[in-house]
Amino acid sequence: MKYKFRMQPQHIVTIVQQLSDGAKTKINKLKFGSMLKIKLHDFPNGLIVDLMDCCEVTPEGMQLVVGEYKIMVTPQLVKDVLGLPLGKEDVVIEIPQKMEIMDYFGITKGPKMKDDVTATDIIKQMATADMLKQVQGFFTVLFNKLLCPETTAYIRGADFNATSDDMDTIPEKNWCKYVCDKLVDSVKCWHNQKVKVTTTERFVPGCGIILLVSSF
Repeated sequence: MKYKFRMQPQHIVTIVQQLSDGAKTKINKLKFGSMLKIKLHDFPNGLIVDLMDCCEVTPEGMQLVVGEYKIMVTPQLVKDVLGLPLGKEDVVIEIPQKMEIMDYFGITKGPKMKDDVTATDIIKQMATADMLKQVQGFFTVLFNKLLCPETTAYIRGADFNATSDDMDTIPEKNWCKYVCDKLVDSVKCWHNQKVKVTTTERFVPGCGIILLVSSF
C-alpha cells in the first residue's frame, strides 16, 4: 500500500521564510507564534499510519491506544502539543468561492490550467504581498498543510476563511477544539476508507503530529 500524506509541514517552513517582520509580529499577537517555529521538514510516515489505526472513536470522544496506555485526544492535548489559542468562542466558518481566494492573493491561471489553488500558488505571492495578505496567506497554508489537512491537495474555502473574517478576534476563539474536531473527523474518514479501500494508494488526512507527539 502506498500512502500520500496531506500534512506537509515543509510548506509552513517555506512560507515563514517569506514573511516580513511585521507579519510575524502580527501572527505572534494573534497567539499563533508557536507555528512560526515549526522546523519539521519530514516525519515518520509509517508510525503516523500506525497511530491512526490505533485511534478509537466513541460517543465520549477519541482516544489513542498504545499498548497499555490510553490517551484521550482533547482540545487541551492540542494546546499542549501545538500551543494554539484555547479561547471561549467556537470557530464558525463561511465558505467562499475559489475565485475569491484567487482574487485576494492575485493568483492567475492560464486558460488550460485548473482554477484550483495550491499552497505553492499562495507562497509564490508572499514576496510582493502586503503585511495583512502575508498573514492571511500564512494562516491559509497553515490550516491546509498542517492543522486540518483533508484528502484533497488543494486550498479549501475553510482554509482561507478560517481567519479572514476578523483577525483581531482570533485569540478569543477555541482553535484547539476546532483542530481537535477536524482530527477526529480525519480519523473517522481514515477508518472508513480502510474498510472500503480497493486501490493500492491511500491519502492520509489529519494533523498526525498531534498523535505523534502525544504517543511519546
